[in-house]
Amino acid sequence: MKKLKEGDFNLRRIDIFKLAIKKELQDKNNVKISTIVNKLISRSDATKNSDGSYSFTAGIDLFALGLTSFPIRFKTVKGYFDCAKNNLTSLEGSPQIVTEDFDCFNNNLTSLKGAPQIVKRNFYCYGNNLISLKGIPQIVEGDFYCYNNTIQFTEEDIKAVSNIKGIIHR
Repeated sequence: MKKLKEGDFNLRRIDIFKLAIKKELQDKNNVKISTIVNKLISRSDATKNSDGSYSFTAGIDLFALGLTSFPIRFKTVKGYFDCAKNNLTSLEGSPQIVTEDFDCFNNNLTSLKGAPQIVKRNFYCYGNNLISLKGIPQIVEGDFYCYNNTIQFTEEDIKAVSNIKGIIHR
């Protein structure tokens, strides 16, 4: 059996303290996520679809909530969808159709996989870590904002994979 030195106890106490703080932060994050879910699904405009996803008849504001993923799966949002300034690495769970703006700028996205297929107004994906346009919406009826990413895509790159009806800002 190894004999403990005086410093060993302090290190172990610090490690236990760090673990307790980490668990407390995880618990707070879980409470925060459950609060977000409860607020979303209890909205009067929320409809649960047969596949377990949710549709909404008004905008969704998930701006700067520290999200790493979406707390529920969205299907259709008749309004704007703002998930900007989070820590998202994927858009999986995003609505398939958004009737106004879709904002996912300033996240940690490397592709647009999971993005809506149809955006009726503007699509904002600037300030990410994009290295691929995989998952780009099929149709963006407004402008497309895609600058300050790891790869600076050309207008031709973007037009080759999506029907952008407005201006491409790159």
